Amino acid sequence: MASDVQGPDRRAAGLVEDVSALIEQARDAVAVQGNAALTMRNWHIGRRIDVEGLREQRVGYAEEIVATLSRQLTARYGQSFDKSNLHRMIKFSQVFPDVEIVGTLSRQLT
Repeated sequence: MASDVQGPDRRAAGLVEDVSALIEQARDAVAVQGNAALTMRNWHIGRRIDVEGLREQRVGYAEEIVATLSRQLTARYGQSFDKSNLHRMIKFSQVFPDVEIVGTLSRQLT
């Protein structure tokens, strides 16, 4: 009888390990996809701000845009969109101007 009790417990332990591995694989895949999506989002935001700032070639116009966006986006979405982060997004889009390269790299690095 004792061996009958251990049998199901042993099978359950193996099943728990198998299911746990599936959960971890899915969690890792979600993290990779999420990181790639956030990287692309940040690149597009930086590019959009940069293009808008360049369109109006007034001195200080880009800084006005960043300050205004920062206030509104921070109120709506939190500190991830403060002025320093928006400036990082702009710099990111300037350093890596080719969106296809950014997309490829973001998938490979995560």
